[in-house]
Amino acid sequence: MRTTMCHPFPPEILDLFVDQLHDEPTALRACCLVSKSWVPRSRTHLFACVKFTQKFPLDLWAETFPDPSDSPAYYTRTLTIQGPLALTSAGANAGRWVRAFHNVVHLRVSNHPLIPFHGLSPTIKSLQLQFDYASPSEAFGLICSFPLLEDLELRVYGYGNQVDEWTTPSASPRLAGSLRTVGIGVQSAPEYIPFMT
Repeated sequence: MRTTMCHPFPPEILDLFVDQLHDEPTALRACCLVSKSWVPRSRTHLFACVKFTQKFPLDLWAETFPDPSDSPAYYTRTLTIQGPLALTSAGANAGRWVRAFHNVVHLRVSNHPLIPFHGLSPTIKSLQLQFDYASPSEAFGLICSFPLLEDLELRVYGYGNQVDEWTTPSASPRLAGSLRTVGIGVQSAPEYIPFMT
């Protein structure tokens, strides 16, 4: 009895078939069951966008994919962390799990501590940060850790005119795309971000 499926199509044609289903998650999950050779291309679409919230925290991901290095985080291009409890239940392992998303291009963080995101994907080009409170050094230190950053949206509602210690980095993102700042206190941001002047 044969356990593998033979097909007359070259891999490039099969990839095109799967790509046509990019917005059909049910069909993509079915493709993962057809053949092992279909799994990587299906995962490219299934896990392109991953979102962790209080209702769907990182713990659920870690239970499903116990080994960060072997998880589908590799396929994620857009990572969204929404709310203070999205990662905190993962405890000390949160940073290790977040770093498994090393191909992320778009990062969105809303009301969550920034520490787990230092050392994340150097390929990040788009960053959205939204906080009720964040120190300028914490927020801008993270921003400057992404050398390829092109687009930045910063919404901080609680640091006002507070000044804390922050050293200007030797290299700054190029911000070739767009910059959007919204919220109370962000009018003082340019004095903290020399690459915007």
